[in-house]
Amino acid sequence: MRHAYRIRSPQLTKTALAACLVCSVALAGCASEGTDISPETLTTEKPDPNDNVSQAAYWAAAYEKDPNNRVAAVNYTRALRQIGSIDKALTIATQASNRFPSDPALLAEFGKVLSLRNRYEESANVLSKARVLAPNDWSILSAQGVVAAQLERFDDATKAFETALRLSPNNVSVLNNYALSEALRGKLERAESLLRKAASQSDADTQVRQNLGLIVGLQGKFSEAERIALGDLPPDVAKNNVAYLKEVLTQPARWADLQSLDQEE
Repeated sequence: MRHAYRIRSPQLTKTALAACLVCSVALAGCASEGTDISPETLTTEKPDPNDNVSQAAYWAAAYEKDPNNRVAAVNYTRALRQIGSIDKALTIATQASNRFPSDPALLAEFGKVLSLRNRYEESANVLSKARVLAPNDWSILSAQGVVAAQLERFDDATKAFETALRLSPNNVSVLNNYALSEALRGKLERAESLLRKAASQSDADTQVRQNLGLIVGLQGKFSEAERIALGDLPPDVAKNNVAYLKEVLTQPARWADLQSLDQEE
């Protein structure tokens, strides 16, 4: 995934952090972009819970067999989102939400997919409906926080994340999303604290650690950023990533070039 960085005085790049927030909507890091589920991949066998493509194929078959199967619609939309088939996910979510307008799980998936197409206001409205129906669902609150941060409604984002953490303490996904929201508003130390807490949990994944490395590096702590990156990346990749970050943080001309790139995207 290519990130363009934008300077904002001593703060960094809104685009890079916003991209991480978009990924975090999936609650499991970034998905591959645009994996297709063709007819020959459809299966009725029990899917591998750790294989998103297997999940998508299984639920595709169930949904094709019975489009009125609410569970299949929810899981198919989720699986498509997780493998990066966003347009297909949006199509299924739109169809299914017309059939089941009061299903909070489906509305939550619909809202998350809308956010991945940068339709944030629509996403916020759909997620609000989902929350009314399921006020104690931490994942809906976390998704609301992500969308609010993308809309730069940071106070709303904070409230959503804090409520989600009360419902699900030390939840890695919520902590990660909350941290990136704080970074977007320029609170890098607070973001670092939240990501360190997330990374210390037993179910923290590579994406959380790499986000921590990014936030640490953006504060100029390059040696530590490289050490964090080395935990998951090959040495040459980790070194190149940190060298690139250091370059754009220390060369104003480079920042100007990247800002122009950012505005073109």
